[in-house]
Amino acid sequence: MSTELLDVPEDFAPSEYRASLIPEAGADFVVTPAVSSRVPAGRLRAERRNLMAHQKALASFGFGRGVLPLRFGVVLPDESKVQFILETHEADLLRQLGRVRGRVEMGLRVKWKEEEVFKNILELNPALREARERMPNTREAAIEIGRQVAEALETERQRQQRMLREVLGDGVVEFCFNVPKNDAQLVNAACLIPCDHTAEFESGVQRLGGMLDDRYVIEFNGPWAPHNFSLLNMAMEGHC
Repeated sequence: MSTELLDVPEDFAPSEYRASLIPEAGADFVVTPAVSSRVPAGRLRAERRNLMAHQKALASFGFGRGVLPLRFGVVLPDESKVQFILETHEADLLRQLGRVRGRVEMGLRVKWKEEEVFKNILELNPALREARERMPNTREAAIEIGRQVAEALETERQRQQRMLREVLGDGVVEFCFNVPKNDAQLVNAACLIPCDHTAEFESGVQRLGGMLDDRYVIEFNGPWAPHNFSLLNMAMEGHC
């Protein structure tokens, strides 16, 4: 994969950054296997200004065209390392680009409205609630109830994931279920969908919301570049 550095409009990023595009050689259309920017010396901080510039650059190229984003803050020493990554992982990168082209990522989270996890679990599990009321006041009994509550929480998370797949499955190409950020969060999902199906996705989320009672809250956002469906970060390991 030969390269040619092309200038990208500077308003993609703060003025001290200069973005560059490295096109694929030999293609009958232009793809963007590498978009890089020069950054100031020192640590690149995850400040709002920098994060917004990163997101703006991704959005400006159009998610549906096929973008494999790196996580914010990945820095290579020079352009030769960029070229090395492209040449070493060319076949895999092109395969991944084909996988995400014409698709965007939507985020979807389901959580309890009240962050009283123990209370919610007991309400959903009458037998567990009765066992807790009868348990002796011992350390061993408390540990056992805690173990059963943790199991019940995982069961509820699996139930929510199944419901999400059943309701949204026809319009979602691929799901990625990330680790919940806290005990109150039941589902922390990323959904890869066709870029022209966002309205259908939103309708599906509304149907999902109608199936849940008032204990639950659904949040969704997007469209985004397919961060959760890019394996590019793995390719970078050992080269940063």
